[in-house]
Amino acid sequence: MAKNRNYHHLIPQVYMRAWKHGKSSIYVVESGKNDLGKETKTSTFGGINNYHSIKAGMLFASPDDCNEFFKPLQNYNLLISGRKIKDPVSLNMNFLNFDDWIINDSNGVKVTRKVKNSLKASILSIVKKDIEKGWDKYYENHWNAIIDKINSVIKEKLEDENIVLPHWMHLTKIGEEIREELIKFMISIEWRTKRYHPELQKMFDQSLRRKNFDFKSIVIPKGEMLYPFLTTLYDEYAHGIMLKYYREFLEGKGPIMEEVQEFIKESGFAFHLAPDDGEFITSDNPVCRFINDNGNVEYFFPLNPKVACTLYPKGHKDYFLLNPCDKDELVEFNNLVKESCKEGYIIRKQNRELYFGKK
Repeated sequence: MAKNRNYHHLIPQVYMRAWKHGKSSIYVVESGKNDLGKETKTSTFGGINNYHSIKAGMLFASPDDCNEFFKPLQNYNLLISGRKIKDPVSLNMNFLNFDDWIINDSNGVKVTRKVKNSLKASILSIVKKDIEKGWDKYYENHWNAIIDKINSVIKEKLEDENIVLPHWMHLTKIGEEIREELIKFMISIEWRTKRYHPELQKMFDQSLRRKNFDFKSIVIPKGEMLYPFLTTLYDEYAHGIMLKYYREFLEGKGPIMEEVQEFIKESGFAFHLAPDDGEFITSDNPVCRFINDNGNVEYFFPLNPKVACTLYPKGHKDYFLLNPCDKDELVEFNNLVKESCKEGYIIRKQNRELYFGKK
């Protein structure tokens, strides 16, 4: 079956496959439920059609985007609200009202409705997918290499008879690579998945709510939605700025990369090993943010059914902690993942005791 290029996985397939059975099936338990889950293909879970695509009319489209979108109009003269407009960025800002535009050909003759509809279709056929392609190239395609390095380091330590767990490992060159690559992957996943990043959500809620006015309450008419998942003005604005930040991240700059660099500068890692009678779960929102006993933000991220990690600020950045979990700790971590999911969480085997203990 050909890959659906329009279905953008918010949680990478290559990551989910650590929990697969058969060729590419996983068990997904719907959010809020405690059953054995439903068999689902990794290709159809954890994604949204065109989630990272940019087309005409979207907020925060770049000038280069707008130049491409409106190339079909370059030989026409446009009147919008009685004004001649040629600038592609201005055209993008007014694209919602395209049907009201007056479009004249090079001879000054107003085009027919048929020609106008054809021009609109041509504009909407131009879709920028550089964000999804960039993610695949720089991050998703390298996940297996990251996890192989982690598994190799852990295996080496576990085979050393002189090491007693829990154990602090001093970082080697490979350890430094693991640390930087894993931080980039984790932080970018948190920004990539739904729900929105907590700090971004807080900013949206403050800026998009005024006295007696809430952008969440402004529903976009079906015929005017840019994409089916952008149902309110809040969605449209929030999604647009998220795409802007994510594009900047793939270019090595912007708020997401700034957060990555902050964690690289001062944070530490612990790798948690599941007990023989337990496994870690994951979800469609696998990077879990929580407040530790010291009041600091930590991240928990399951790497595969037997290994998970926590990223903590202002930690021992020159060391990894290798920590064997008992069953109670495992259940606590799994409940954190379960409560953080949006649509559902993933189990490898249909055996709840393996993940949540005896009830």
